[in-house]
Amino acid sequence: MFFILCLIGFNSCVSSKVLLKKPIERSLPSDENTSYKLTITPNASLLVRTDNFNSNDIILQQGQNLILKFEYQTESPKNVADANYREVLYIEMPNQAQEIDLARLNKTSIWFARFCFCKDYVGFFKVTPEKFELLLSKNQLHIKSEFEWHKLPRIVNKINQNINLKP
Repeated sequence: MFFILCLIGFNSCVSSKVLLKKPIERSLPSDENTSYKLTITPNASLLVRTDNFNSNDIILQQGQNLILKFEYQTESPKNVADANYREVLYIEMPNQAQEIDLARLNKTSIWFARFCFCKDYVGFFKVTPEKFELLLSKNQLHIKSEFEWHKLPRIVNKINQNINLKP
Protein backbone atom coordinates (compact mmCIF):
# COMPACT_ATOMS: atom_id res chain seq x y z
CA MET A 1 0.00 0.00 0.00
CA PHE A 2 2.82 2.40 0.90
CA PHE A 3 4.44 1.73 -2.50
CA ILE A 4 1.21 2.67 -4.33
CA LEU A 5 0.89 5.93 -2.36
CA CYS A 6 4.52 6.81 -3.13
CA LEU A 7 3.97 6.04 -6.80
CA ILE A 8 0.83 8.23 -6.93
CA GLY A 9 2.68 11.04 -5.16
CA PHE A 10 5.64 10.76 -7.53
CA ASN A 11 3.41 10.82 -10.62
CA SER A 12 1.53 13.88 -9.41
CA CYS A 13 4.84 15.73 -8.94
CA VAL A 14 6.08 14.72 -12.38
CA SER A 15 2.93 15.97 -14.14
CA SER A 16 3.24 19.42 -12.57
CA LYS A 17 6.92 19.79 -13.46
CA VAL A 18 7.90 23.05 -15.15
CA LEU A 19 8.02 22.54 -18.89
CA LEU A 20 10.22 25.30 -20.32
CA LYS A 21 13.12 27.05 -18.65
CA LYS A 22 14.45 29.33 -21.42
CA PRO A 23 12.62 31.76 -23.74
CA ILE A 24 11.97 30.58 -27.30
CA GLU A 25 11.41 32.77 -30.35
CA ARG A 26 10.22 31.46 -33.71
CA SER A 27 9.40 33.18 -36.99
CA LEU A 28 6.17 31.83 -38.43
CA PRO A 29 5.08 31.66 -42.08
CA SER A 30 3.95 35.07 -43.35
CA ASP A 31 3.36 37.09 -46.50
CA GLU A 32 5.90 39.20 -48.36
CA ASN A 33 5.22 42.49 -46.55
CA THR A 34 4.39 41.08 -43.13
CA SER A 35 6.13 39.35 -40.28
CA TYR A 36 4.58 36.88 -37.89
CA LYS A 37 6.45 35.53 -34.89
CA LEU A 38 5.95 33.64 -31.67
CA THR A 39 7.80 34.31 -28.44
CA ILE A 40 7.42 31.88 -25.52
CA THR A 41 8.56 33.25 -22.17
CA PRO A 42 8.66 30.88 -19.18
CA ASN A 43 8.66 31.97 -15.53
CA ALA A 44 6.69 35.11 -16.29
CA SER A 45 3.27 36.64 -15.77
CA LEU A 46 1.29 39.48 -17.30
CA LEU A 47 0.78 42.59 -15.22
CA VAL A 48 -2.23 44.47 -16.58
CA ARG A 49 -2.45 48.13 -15.64
CA THR A 50 -5.41 50.41 -16.33
CA ASP A 51 -4.96 54.19 -16.54
CA ASN A 52 -7.39 57.03 -15.79
CA PHE A 53 -8.81 56.82 -19.32
CA ASN A 54 -9.65 53.11 -18.87
CA SER A 55 -6.89 52.06 -21.29
CA ASN A 56 -4.97 48.89 -20.52
CA ASP A 57 -1.22 48.37 -20.61
CA ILE A 58 0.59 45.04 -20.25
CA ILE A 59 4.01 44.44 -18.75
CA LEU A 60 5.79 41.08 -18.63
CA GLN A 61 7.14 40.42 -15.16
CA GLN A 62 8.77 37.58 -13.26
CA GLY A 63 6.25 34.88 -12.36
CA GLN A 64 5.43 31.18 -12.52
CA ASN A 65 3.44 31.06 -15.77
CA LEU A 66 4.22 30.63 -19.43
CA ILE A 67 3.52 33.54 -21.80
CA LEU A 68 2.85 32.91 -25.49
CA LYS A 69 3.12 36.07 -27.57
CA PHE A 70 1.97 35.97 -31.19
CA GLU A 71 2.94 39.13 -33.05
CA TYR A 72 1.76 40.15 -36.51
CA GLN A 73 3.30 43.24 -38.12
CA THR A 74 3.09 44.86 -41.53
CA GLU A 75 5.99 46.64 -43.17
CA SER A 76 5.48 50.36 -43.64
CA PRO A 77 5.71 51.69 -47.18
CA LYS A 78 8.75 53.88 -47.67
CA ASN A 79 8.20 57.61 -47.20
CA VAL A 80 4.82 57.11 -45.50
CA ALA A 81 4.44 58.37 -41.95
CA ASP A 82 2.20 56.59 -39.44
CA ALA A 83 1.62 53.53 -41.65
CA ASN A 84 2.76 50.98 -39.06
CA TYR A 85 0.29 48.29 -38.07
CA ARG A 86 0.82 45.62 -35.42
CA GLU A 87 -1.34 43.07 -33.63
CA VAL A 88 -0.26 41.11 -30.56
CA LEU A 89 -1.97 38.19 -28.87
CA TYR A 90 -0.83 37.24 -25.35
CA ILE A 91 -1.79 33.89 -23.83
CA GLU A 92 -0.85 33.38 -20.17
CA MET A 93 -1.03 29.81 -18.89
CA PRO A 94 0.60 27.47 -16.35
CA ASN A 95 4.12 26.35 -17.34
CA GLN A 96 3.28 22.64 -17.51
CA ALA A 97 2.72 20.06 -20.21
CA GLN A 98 -0.99 20.22 -20.82
CA GLU A 99 -3.94 20.24 -23.12
CA ILE A 100 -6.35 23.17 -22.98
CA ASP A 101 -9.63 23.41 -24.82
CA LEU A 102 -12.48 25.91 -24.64
CA ALA A 103 -14.01 24.14 -21.63
CA ARG A 104 -10.74 24.41 -19.64
CA LEU A 105 -9.87 27.95 -20.65
CA ASN A 106 -10.47 29.33 -17.14
CA LYS A 107 -6.79 28.91 -16.16
CA THR A 108 -5.72 30.89 -19.21
CA SER A 109 -5.68 34.65 -19.71
CA ILE A 110 -5.87 35.94 -23.30
CA TRP A 111 -5.23 39.56 -24.33
CA PHE A 112 -5.32 41.08 -27.80
CA ALA A 113 -3.56 44.34 -28.69
CA ARG A 114 -3.82 46.49 -31.79
CA PHE A 115 -1.32 49.27 -32.51
CA CYS A 116 -1.83 51.59 -35.45
CA PHE A 117 -2.70 55.13 -36.44
CA CYS A 118 -6.40 54.25 -36.31
CA LYS A 119 -9.56 56.00 -35.14
CA ASP A 120 -10.56 53.53 -32.45
CA TYR A 121 -9.85 50.19 -30.81
CA VAL A 122 -6.17 50.71 -30.17
CA GLY A 123 -4.49 49.14 -27.15
CA PHE A 124 -5.06 45.97 -25.10
CA PHE A 125 -8.37 44.11 -24.80
CA LYS A 126 -9.18 40.96 -22.81
CA VAL A 127 -10.73 38.44 -25.18
CA THR A 128 -12.32 35.00 -25.22
CA PRO A 129 -11.98 32.97 -28.41
CA GLU A 130 -14.89 31.07 -29.93
CA LYS A 131 -12.75 27.99 -30.62
CA PHE A 132 -9.59 27.10 -28.74
CA GLU A 133 -7.27 24.08 -28.63
CA LEU A 134 -3.77 24.13 -27.21
CA LEU A 135 -1.50 21.16 -26.72
CA LEU A 136 1.84 21.87 -25.08
CA SER A 137 4.46 19.19 -24.60
CA LYS A 138 8.20 19.20 -24.06
CA ASN A 139 9.00 19.31 -27.79
CA GLN A 140 5.85 20.60 -29.47
CA LEU A 141 3.24 23.36 -29.29
CA HIS A 142 0.02 22.93 -31.22
CA ILE A 143 -2.46 25.80 -31.13
CA LYS A 144 -5.69 26.13 -33.04
CA SER A 145 -7.92 29.08 -32.29
CA GLU A 146 -10.57 31.17 -34.00
CA PHE A 147 -11.52 34.64 -32.88
CA GLU A 148 -14.88 36.33 -33.35
CA TRP A 149 -14.55 39.56 -31.43
CA HIS A 150 -17.37 41.76 -32.50
CA LYS A 151 -16.58 45.48 -32.81
CA LEU A 152 -12.84 44.80 -32.60
CA PRO A 153 -11.19 45.20 -36.01
CA ARG A 154 -8.23 42.92 -36.65
CA ILE A 155 -6.33 41.10 -39.36
CA VAL A 156 -5.49 37.88 -37.50
CA ASN A 157 -8.72 35.88 -37.11
CA LYS A 158 -7.26 32.39 -36.79
CA ILE A 159 -4.15 30.72 -35.47
CA ASN A 160 -3.39 27.17 -36.57
CA GLN A 161 0.25 26.34 -35.84
CA ASN A 162 2.35 23.30 -35.00
CA ILE A 163 5.62 24.59 -33.60
CA ASN A 164 8.70 22.53 -32.82
CA LEU A 165 10.16 23.63 -29.48
CA LYS A 166 13.44 21.74 -29.77
CA PRO A 167 16.50 24.02 -29.82
